Amino acid sequence: MCKLVNGLKKFLFEYWFIIIFTIIFALIFYYNGMFGVSSHQDGDNFVFRNSAYFMKRGLFMYKDFMDNKGPYLYFINYILFLFDDIHLIFYFTLVLGIITNIYIYKIAKLKLNSFYSNLVVILCNGLFLVYTKKFAGGITNNMVEFYAMPVFAYTYYKYLEHKKLSRFSIVMLGALCGFLLNLRVNLASISVICSFFILLDYFNNKNYKDIFTYIVFYLIGILISFIPIIIYFNYAGSFNYYIDSYILFNSKYSMRVMDNNSESGNALLTHLFTGLIITIDFSLNIYSILAIIVYLINIIKYKKDIENFIIYIFCLLMATMISARYYFHYVWIMVPLISYPLSLLFEYIDLKKITKIMCYLTIVISIFVYSINIFKAIKLKFEDDNEEYYSMIEYIQNNFKNENDKIFFMCPIVNDCYIDSNMLPAGDYIFQYKFTTNLYYNTMEVFRNNRPNYVVSSPYRLLQDFVYFMQDELSNNYNKIYENELYEIYELK
Repeated sequence: MCKLVNGLKKFLFEYWFIIIFTIIFALIFYYNGMFGVSSHQDGDNFVFRNSAYFMKRGLFMYKDFMDNKGPYLYFINYILFLFDDIHLIFYFTLVLGIITNIYIYKIAKLKLNSFYSNLVVILCNGLFLVYTKKFAGGITNNMVEFYAMPVFAYTYYKYLEHKKLSRFSIVMLGALCGFLLNLRVNLASISVICSFFILLDYFNNKNYKDIFTYIVFYLIGILISFIPIIIYFNYAGSFNYYIDSYILFNSKYSMRVMDNNSESGNALLTHLFTGLIITIDFSLNIYSILAIIVYLINIIKYKKDIENFIIYIFCLLMATMISARYYFHYVWIMVPLISYPLSLLFEYIDLKKITKIMCYLTIVISIFVYSINIFKAIKLKFEDDNEEYYSMIEYIQNNFKNENDKIFFMCPIVNDCYIDSNMLPAGDYIFQYKFTTNLYYNTMEVFRNNRPNYVVSSPYRLLQDFVYFMQDELSNNYNKIYENELYEIYELK
């Protein structure tokens, strides 16, 4: 017991600043996860939470409802949802944020003292603010990238310390690679590229036994990560749905985005070019630019850190160009990888005046960026446009008594609509109707063959692909029973 207490004291003494900073940062920028939900939050958050509700009601992922993320995302949301509707996700991701920042600190500590390592943590967290261009102060961290960040931080730290890897650590790295593969496939980029350089180092030093040990225990870790997936889909009798809906569907989805973005005869080249442009745009953030500059200085002048630069660029490209879509939160996973070049920057603070100037300039700009986004977060905290939404939900709760009735929300998911209405979804594809043309036609076919009891439409948020189709369906087969400024409810005749 004394040993445990002493260990806890040592932990708190080392990381007290990181814990306090992360809590304050989360309360400022991610308040919604603690105090409730609002339409300012990212729509994906509601997709994952509603999916957890479906699983609680006895539906099976991919078999009874469809989304294109990996199963571990829904497992996490489902487990948390069993105990709490809203707040537990915030507390859980807060712990993940603390873990991420601890490993950012540990990475920096390889080069710096505690003071500068804590400063690196503060600067790294500024990269979150790239995303606030769209959702200032309005997200709960219930995002794929946020779940991946502690894994990125741990994996990268173990790579930097790979000469001291134990067999348990190797198994952990393999298991976390499997976790990333089943979160979103491209996130496993960190595991792939770091393992490549670890094995290359063993090979160059003729440590052939270490190569064999690493591969064997790494594969054991990956196999362990698949055990919950095998058990779940075997119990559901739907392993083929996992293959079709997660692996094959995402492959087709990426290929279709390639085709849509291609104006030339070569879709692959256009896809790569689009991804490169997106990556450059993400890199307009001061921290990304600073990381690249520091790496290039070290490569050109000191002939070192080439491998770390390749890891950084490889992960940045993989994070942004796989789907060739433009979402700022993709860059979140780079937060842990920013820590190392920032550490290199501070390592030379007493040696190079220009570096010292860059350090202080970075701090000043960071304070300015933080201040602006704190103001935006506080301003949004008191703004909400949910009055019409909750009025619509109240009507459903008061008038729809059969909880097994199915409802079709014909609008972008911007709230916990299925959770709040306590109703089940109509059809498998219920959220992102614009993913592919095939998905759109499949949804219409399901609708024709098995019309839901109720349809909620939002004329001001209507997905254009469904306008003409749904106009005919609603006028011929449904009666309007409710209407407010944003929503209409229709009942099957």
